This record gives sequence, structure tokens and C-alpha cells, in this order.
Amino acid sequence: MQLAAGNPRMSSLISLADLHASVRAGRHADAQTLSIRLLTDARRYGDRVLERVALCLRADSLTALRRPAEAAACLRRAHELAVIQNVPTEARRISALLQAQRPLTAEGLSAHEPRM
Repeated sequence: MQLAAGNPRMSSLISLADLHASVRAGRHADAQTLSIRLLTDARRYGDRVLERVALCLRADSLTALRRPAEAAACLRRAHELAVIQNVPTEARRISALLQAQRPLTAEGLSAHEPRM
């Protein structure tokens, strides 16, 4: 954290690592807080790559929280950024995620349940 003091880019990268760890550990309330802060910083500094990555992680967390409409909105913006940034592989990956989303009906809920 001392390295990040006064260095917005380093601070953002540390926040991104924290966000990634929170999503992977299933700490989705923490992930939501971190993603909002990270997206604010990314937009403030005009870092669209960081914004795209943060949006994808936020979408993962929102999906786990059964908030598919919000997750889809994040993925749509991330896709838009991937196209603008000319990252076709990432644009295709995000597009596939968007196409795979289904309404959370009784059948769709089982796909989002954690596996034991």
C-alpha cells in the first residue's frame, strides 16, 4: 500500500487485484463496493482497459447475486469498450457471455447455484 500512495495507477491495480480476489472468493458484497470504487477511478483517469476488466468482474459478481439485468448492462458496456479498443477476442468472449445469459427462471436458477 505504501507503493500505491500518491500513485493512482498503482492504487487502481491493487484495487483490481482485490476485486478479482473478492469475486473468486465469493465475497460479492465486497466485490460490489470495490467495483464501484474501481470504476469511478477508471473513468476519472480515462483508463478504459481497467474499466472493461472491472465491468466484467462486476458482472460476474452481479450474476452470482442473481441480478442478471445489471450484469448484462455491465457486459454490454464492457463489450462496447472491447470493440472501441479493438480487442476482438475479448469482444467475442463478452458477446458469448451475453448470449449465454438466460432469465433467472426456476430452471435458470440451478445454473447459478454454487456446486458442492
